[in-house]
Amino acid sequence: MKLPVVDGLERVMDATTLPTLLLGGDPAGAPAETYASWGRALDLPSVRGLVVGRALLYPREGDVASAVDVAADLVHGGVS
Repeated sequence: MKLPVVDGLERVMDATTLPTLLLGGDPAGAPAETYASWGRALDLPSVRGLVVGRALLYPREGDVASAVDVAADLVHGGVS
């Protein structure tokens, strides 16, 4: 299942046992806030990874490689 990161995602994930990938969507805040919300969501048991596009292709700070590194670290448990 693919779901956006939303407030109260824990409650949404409690309603399913399906493995889930997170959609990146249009990040609305600072990149650190977006990455932190992804990290919290990735800590949920049935969340398996990220399916993000614009947030990594066009990061606010302009450094695509760093944005991809952060996302990879989050998925692989290096940063949360």
